[in-house]
Amino acid sequence: MLTKLYWATRITGYLACLGGIFYYLAHLPEADPATARSGLYFVYGGFLAFFASYALRVWLRFGPRRNAGPDSTP
Repeated sequence: MLTKLYWATRITGYLACLGGIFYYLAHLPEADPATARSGLYFVYGGFLAFFASYALRVWLRFGPRRNAGPDSTP
């Protein structure tokens, strides 16, 4: 379950950053800078998604493991 959540946040980060950059560059020549700046909010959201995906990756790597059963204890 956590692996699927990790990949979902990772893909969300890629799409948000890519979409935000394209939106920012497409609206850059307009007179209103607030419209172009709103594309950067997607990039910031993408960075937050990447941070969440790295936190999930660390949790998956170093978090508690499931026991295989009572016979697996040394």
